[in-house]
Amino acid sequence: MTKTVSLTDRLLSLRELPPTPAYLYDAQGLAARIALLHDHMGALFQPSFAIKSNPNLALLRLIAEQVAHIDASSFHEVERALSIGVAPHRISWSGPGKRQSELAVLAGRGITIVVEAEDEIDALAGICTDLTAPQRVVLRINPDHVPRGFGASMSGKPSQFGIDEPRATHAIDRIEGSAGLHLAGFHAYTGSNCLAAEPIAENFANLARIFTQAAAHLGRPVETLIFGAGFGLPYHPGQEPLDIAEVAAGRTGAGVVI
Repeated sequence: MTKTVSLTDRLLSLRELPPTPAYLYDAQGLAARIALLHDHMGALFQPSFAIKSNPNLALLRLIAEQVAHIDASSFHEVERALSIGVAPHRISWSGPGKRQSELAVLAGRGITIVVEAEDEIDALAGICTDLTAPQRVVLRINPDHVPRGFGASMSGKPSQFGIDEPRATHAIDRIEGSAGLHLAGFHAYTGSNCLAAEPIAENFANLARIFTQAAAHLGRPVETLIFGAGFGLPYHPGQEPLDIAEVAAGRTGAGVVI
């Protein structure tokens, strides 16, 4: 006879272990949250998981089965995703400070590399000159405008997180002039931990404007647009969870159509 151990029994059994800090993750709860995103946002967006938010391998395996795209913000996060069998074409590698040695290892492996500075474009182009197929890249643009309501802002001023919006066309031309690179689309991440639907909808509308202008300059259809959403979590007393349904309604009201 097979004995089924309930979740309650498994949790109670932890009392027998030596006292130590521990994290418990609710797999069903995670699946329900991902399904909520698909239900409300799936007509326009494909939800993505950023490994930096939680690099636990068991968690990554679970989430990778339920989302189309995985965002890695370091060389080791790319390796982490590849180690559990995530297909390279589902991985994008973003973040400033990529080492040339790391670019050399991952170029031509099938992942998408998010380029964030003009010298990074030049370095990657030099590495990719002799590839049999051009390296797929996405250009990260640093927006001039940041809506109020984001807990931590990464835009609205010059920074290492992407090409400043006024220089985006120069970066596009630089990539297009590099034989070893294929510009597949654009990326922007304005800020994090926003708990209000209105600024998120405003941010989506602003990014749609930026991406539309960039695509018009490029002069051909793009394959990928990465909208850094900045969806927040209620960490502090008195904060309310973000209402995903309200975000979806606000996105429609803001006229975000790609």
